[in-house]
Amino acid sequence: MLCRECGTQNSENLLKCSNCNQILQLTNSPLSRGERVGVVIFFLLLASTIFFGVIPIIIALVYFFIMKNNKNFEPIIKSQKYIMYYMVVLSLGAVIAVSVTNYNSETGYLMMKDSSVIEQELIIKKARAQTAMIAGLGLVLVPIAVGSLHWLFGVLYFRKLEKHQEWVVENGIFKSSLNNL
Repeated sequence: MLCRECGTQNSENLLKCSNCNQILQLTNSPLSRGERVGVVIFFLLLASTIFFGVIPIIIALVYFFIMKNNKNFEPIIKSQKYIMYYMVVLSLGAVIAVSVTNYNSETGYLMMKDSSVIEQELIIKKARAQTAMIAGLGLVLVPIAVGSLHWLFGVLYFRKLEKHQEWVVENGIFKSSLNNL
């Protein structure tokens, strides 16, 4: 498929140009049944995680309503960015919380109560090493986890809306035809 913006030849199954990121397959047609099921699965996955999912659901819904009011697709793209930022902050917060909890549990008052100074130093040294390993592993896994979730959310929700953005702005996600009330 040839990009209308930059002239780059792209694979037929790509949604965006590999060179300029321009949308290639923009349609003013309703989402297919499978695409609507993907959107429902997106929200069900988020809802099933309670703690993790409530904020992204609120972000997605608020920006969807802003899109409908403004008749502009840009709020959906912003919601994707804000959901990703939320996932990064939440993941890094979890890494910090787990690291601090590990350190505090290893060096707690009860463990040090009946121990000599040398034993206390060994406990603290061991706790620091474990905490550093936990924090390091967390910092390696956060980008992988956030990237994977960002990709999954794109597949289940954002790419589907982007492909049908004209239809979604005018008619919403679940309307299947102009005759459908």
